[in-house]
Amino acid sequence: MWIYPKAATIHTGTGLFMNRNGADGAGIGFGTATNGNQMPCLTYTWNTNTSGWNSGLFPVANVWNFVACTITPSNTVMYLYYAIPGNGTNLFKAVNNANANVPEAFSGGTTWMGGDNFNNSLTLYGCIDEVAIFTNSLGESQIQDLFLKALGLNTGVAPAITAQPTNAAVFQGQTLQLAVTAAAFRTRLFNGRY
Repeated sequence: MWIYPKAATIHTGTGLFMNRNGADGAGIGFGTATNGNQMPCLTYTWNTNTSGWNSGLFPVANVWNFVACTITPSNTVMYLYYAIPGNGTNLFKAVNNANANVPEAFSGGTTWMGGDNFNNSLTLYGCIDEVAIFTNSLGESQIQDLFLKALGLNTGVAPAITAQPTNAAVFQGQTLQLAVTAAAFRTRLFNGRY
């Protein structure tokens, strides 16, 4: 999904996309940990037992952020991607290996977008667009592809040179070989609980 938080101060516990079926729940929302701008981190709920996980991923206010979450039996991966004109493309992910996931159906009960009926008073101050649920967990390259195509980048993110090549002198007819270090994007990986 794409989210556009209109203020840096989003209430902790606000749901983004949640399904509640009795005492059971599944979805994505904001956790209790906040950054220096008072933006809460992204978190998820699966069978109501994992909503306290601090992903360390904080959406940017007043920017369209692409948020995705994959659930497998062995882990959960949360993705946060965004592009700021003149400041590059940012691709972040966090991995929670601490909780095993059992099947959870998005059926029955109530499904909320921009809120959560667990706490009716908290709704997202902002916009949500392009919400999708898949029956299987997408791989990282598939999720990046969805983000990049939305930006109109079918061939990926242009690399940024992180270490310039050193000067070299050659004579005409000789082969010149330069070493350069480049990164396609900035990435940050978290494992486990915080």
